[in-house]
Amino acid sequence: ATATALVLDDNSFTISNYVYRQARIAQWGKNGHDWGTFERGLYKDQLWRLRPSGHNDGCYYMENVVHKGYRLAAHGDNTFVYSGNYYADQLWRFEEHSTRKNFFYIHNCHHKNHRLAKWGHGDGDVGTYSGPRYDDQLWELSPQYSAKIITAEVKSFDNRQGMFDIPIEVKVTKGFKKTSTTSTKMTTSSKLAMEASLSGVVKAVNIGVTISAELTNTLEKYTSSTTEESWTETE
Repeated sequence: ATATALVLDDNSFTISNYVYRQARIAQWGKNGHDWGTFERGLYKDQLWRLRPSGHNDGCYYMENVVHKGYRLAAHGDNTFVYSGNYYADQLWRFEEHSTRKNFFYIHNCHHKNHRLAKWGHGDGDVGTYSGPRYDDQLWELSPQYSAKIITAEVKSFDNRQGMFDIPIEVKVTKGFKKTSTTSTKMTTSSKLAMEASLSGVVKAVNIGVTISAELTNTLEKYTSSTTEESWTETE
């Protein structure tokens, strides 16, 4: 069996439009309107970290991973990026579509009737809209990292009719293999995104939430190494 789950809290995503499938929300500068969508390649400034509001209200700050501290905000139909004080119009709520997995309507939490929409191919043909719902208001969230846990039955016995226990010793090997000599420094946002993705599958199979941090720390250690190496341990 395979377990997967999408975790929003502190995870980083590319956000692609349902109608204009290659159009991802991006920020290319630090002026308020240096944002929009981009279709001609995948770059890191298209990654957005979803930071919970802290009020358990299901609202998030959409913060650009490259331009630290810049958050998407809306004054009604005027949508822009901003790095100043925190206000309610910078908070967004993600409503998943009933049948399209990982596609969301993105509502502004302050201007509650306004949703992110894209009405054309142009990079600037995007903003907030308060009219009827259309498919161009749906956005796919693709996490920076995706994780899955695969479970498999190794051995089984039916001893319901037996009189004695069957002693079994099972050895489990865990490990990590690095095949590149390139050193990769893991940023805070990348580490949070990895932990979020891992925590989703860990919760799905109920094997303990602390394992996601342990796995992330192991990956961080070995991705920062400049040597090809393998690590395994048998218990």
